[in-house]
Amino acid sequence: MSPSAVDAIARGFWNELASGDVEKSKLAPKFAGLLTPAMLAQVQAQIASFGELRSFAFTGKSEAGRLTIYRYTLTFAGGMEYDWSIVIDAEGKIAGSRLLR
Repeated sequence: MSPSAVDAIARGFWNELASGDVEKSKLAPKFAGLLTPAMLAQVQAQIASFGELRSFAFTGKSEAGRLTIYRYTLTFAGGMEYDWSIVIDAEGKIAGSRLLR
């Protein structure tokens, strides 16, 4: 998968999480099952509390079997930075995501 395609998937998924409306057909089935309406509402509220997203920077990738983990640094208004990972499986589906401070 090209870097620009991965960036488009990652940015699109982040925007979907921020809106609370995720297109589950883009997700691996197991991950889609974890994103319940209650979980999405919690994630959306957390993202809203960060303020405006100012920077979305790719920082690297790693392989784990049939999964590729793409890492980004997200910078928000006020200078808060978070490390965000998005996992994409061999079929091009999003199989996971994690946000760390």
